[in-house]
Amino acid sequence: MKSETVHLLLGADSAYFEGLRASVLTALISMKGERPCRVTVLDCGLTSEQIERLKKEFDLVAARRSSATDMSFIVPSLEQLRDLPGFGAQKSLAAYARILAPELLPDSEVIWIDADFIVLEDLSQITSQVDRACLVGGVVDSKIRTIENDPATVREGVRDRRYLNSGLLWMNLEQLRAENFPAEALRFMEANKERLIYADQGPINALTQDRRCYLPESLNRQIFETTALGDILSWIGQGNLHFAGRIKPWLNTSRPDLLAQVVVFHRLLDKLGLGAGESRFQMLKNPPSKQRALYSFWIARLRRNKRKIKRAKLLLDTLAQEDLLSERIDDLFCSRDSGNF
Repeated sequence: MKSETVHLLLGADSAYFEGLRASVLTALISMKGERPCRVTVLDCGLTSEQIERLKKEFDLVAARRSSATDMSFIVPSLEQLRDLPGFGAQKSLAAYARILAPELLPDSEVIWIDADFIVLEDLSQITSQVDRACLVGGVVDSKIRTIENDPATVREGVRDRRYLNSGLLWMNLEQLRAENFPAEALRFMEANKERLIYADQGPINALTQDRRCYLPESLNRQIFETTALGDILSWIGQGNLHFAGRIKPWLNTSRPDLLAQVVVFHRLLDKLGLGAGESRFQMLKNPPSKQRALYSFWIARLRRNKRKIKRAKLLLDTLAQEDLLSERIDDLFCSRDSGNF
């Protein structure tokens, strides 16, 4: 039986290059070698140096696979998105790029991955798990859960109340084209731009209604700023890690409560032989101390600042279990041939 090509689609600007690199290369490393793979990157503002680096590293990983593997870049026109609110810490329009996929690609289907994943499962399994009568397939958002929790979809007459996280999304491009989805989504976003707090997830959930299929949760383990360390520990080796929070672990930040995410992100890349990339994360060089964390906790308690209390607790929990976190990552690769290249 001939193995069908798995087509992966991603998009990013220069600020998200480190996440893009992680998503592309770990997806390729984790995919079974007998499945041909094609990767398309929507270049929403990458530098020429970043593109060249990704191409070189991609070729090194692809050379280890037994089947055809290639990567190409498309520069989408973001002009039609210029009136929409920028998303994320960098206020980027790249977050909306997947909406344009049906008109940018001639394919019948594609698997979209956000540029903030560490992929540890074989994504080629998705093609046998979806219902091709559906428009999209994905994992329920672990934070938003239902459409009532997104201001952009709460007023829509959606019958299926579950809310998909669009970070990993199987897209039926053929049917989405037939229904003029890009234009409909753009009209929806223009009409609801004051309520687009979750970027294009609103139109994706509202316009696909009950023609969505659901994938196993392990394919998209969503990590947010408030995700407990215990959850992250339990997910290492139990699925793909999606750093879905607004502050990403490769960006330079002074948020010590994100230490667990930073350690996981960089250590997994190291174990896969991918190194630290462009990241200049000072927290790894000068990790916060327990004394400083305790001081922050008690100051927050005195000021009754619930948000800072929660952050201090997350940091203290990470510092107390950092050795266990490292052990879990090491154990994950005991039976894997991660190799270096």
